[in-house]
Amino acid sequence: MASFGDQKGRGNVFLSQAEKELQKFTFFSSSSKYENAAELLQKAGNCFKVSSSWQEAGDAYMKASELFTTKLSSSHEASAAMMDAGNCYKKVNPPQAINAFRGAIGLWTEAGRFNQAAKMLKEIAEMYEADKNAVEVSRR
Repeated sequence: MASFGDQKGRGNVFLSQAEKELQKFTFFSSSSKYENAAELLQKAGNCFKVSSSWQEAGDAYMKASELFTTKLSSSHEASAAMMDAGNCYKKVNPPQAINAFRGAIGLWTEAGRFNQAAKMLKEIAEMYEADKNAVEVSRR
C-alpha cells in the first residue's frame, strides 16, 4: 500500500494519464476515452485529497466535472464532481468553493434534486457566515 507522502506524486501520474487519454485519436466512439479520462481525474483528485493538496484536488475534480458535463452528458456525475471540488476548495479558496457549489446546485436543480441543491445552498450560507471576506470576493 502506498504511503500518504507519495499520494501527490500518484495524483500527478493520474493527471498525466488523463491528459494522454484525451489526446488519443479514435475512429469509433470517443466517449470511452472521455470516461477513462474523467475516471483518472477523479483518482487524481482522491490522491491529492489524501495528501492535503486541496487546490490540486479541487482542480482535478473540476476538470472531471467539465468532461462529465460537456462530453458525456452526465449531470449526476458532474454535480458530484463539482461538490467534491467545492469541498476541497473550501479549505483553501472559499470563493472557488462557492462557484463549484453553485455549479452543482444548477445541475441538481435541473435534475429536480431540490433537497441536494438546498443542502449546498445551506453550505454556501454557512461559508458566508463564517468568512465575511468570501461574500465580498464572490460578488465581484
